[in-house]
Amino acid sequence: MQKKFCFSEAHVGLVFGAGRGIGLGIVKALVEKTDVKVHALYRNEERSSDLFEYYKDNTDRIELHLCDPNSESSLIKVSQKLTSIDFIINSIGVLHDEKKDINPERKIEDCDVKSLMELYQVNTLISVLLYKVFKNFFKKKDPTLFSSVSAKVGSITENGLGGWYGYRMSKAALNMFLKNVAIESSRRASNISVVSIHPGTTVTNLSKPFIGKTSYKLHSPEEAGANIIGVLDDTLTGKEAHFLSWDGKTISW
Repeated sequence: MQKKFCFSEAHVGLVFGAGRGIGLGIVKALVEKTDVKVHALYRNEERSSDLFEYYKDNTDRIELHLCDPNSESSLIKVSQKLTSIDFIINSIGVLHDEKKDINPERKIEDCDVKSLMELYQVNTLISVLLYKVFKNFFKKKDPTLFSSVSAKVGSITENGLGGWYGYRMSKAALNMFLKNVAIESSRRASNISVVSIHPGTTVTNLSKPFIGKTSYKLHSPEEAGANIIGVLDDTLTGKEAHFLSWDGKTISW
């Protein structure tokens, strides 16, 4: 019989990208809806002021870590401080970056190799590094969880509009990685639930330039965090990864 991962049975977890946006919303949901100890990882002090403020009232539940998720050595230093973890949720992602002149492409002529590589680095390869560095924590009998925030536009099956080449491709690559992780972990006899999660249209710095005319339901980061925790709870372990939406519905890969 397949086991299920449940936050009620978890004790310690890591949230990457916790400094703001959806990541901070996930931290808040974990603190308010579970009893777990949250290790909140951020990479930019200037952009993490809201996390620091929230931490002041929850020092018994949260431990902060400054960490560069693009650096394997930085991740290893964090891993060496821990004795056990039950789950990792990675919320780090990029759609556009004015400083690096990265914007969603409308047509193939807009594609720039340097920008595409940056999107793959952030949206795909960080998750690869996280699993590589922390994989030994998942080798235990009790159910564990490895989840990355993806996007519905990363679905190859449901792509009917085209465009947004870099974002779509990097999220599709992330989904493929997660499917591989689930298969490999099952061979290691690990009881791990691997989930790619679509957070819905969330009002963050990532989405603000593109949601003015959207017909989709808008979520605050706190709502998105609560939705994500609700969906991740009670997910099956095993070699089949899950691609789930914020409302619990399954998305086609």
